[in-house]
Amino acid sequence: MAHSLLSVNLNQCSNNPDTTKITVVGTAIVNKHQAAVLTDDSLLYYLDGIDDWDVKYKGKRVKVTGKLLTLGPPVTKNPNPTITIHPQPRLRDGIILKKAKWRLVE
Repeated sequence: MAHSLLSVNLNQCSNNPDTTKITVVGTAIVNKHQAAVLTDDSLLYYLDGIDDWDVKYKGKRVKVTGKLLTLGPPVTKNPNPTITIHPQPRLRDGIILKKAKWRLVE
């Protein structure tokens, strides 16, 4: 069973995301109207600028390489520090691969 392959330390990614290239292996799916890769360990990587997979890839195992960009929910200023605010994820929150290239995995 193949797991996602990360060639970087994720703690260093937020400093310079445009130079961090990673490769992941998983199933080509569409989630929230955007092409994504769902890895065997349930991580979801969205492909930047790609809305859907070609039928050749959709639902099949793919190997995707791209530049890592991590986005999170916006920081909300809390006027009352005794109350904990849990920001809701936005549609495009998650791990995004920019300039992604992919191929089928056999």
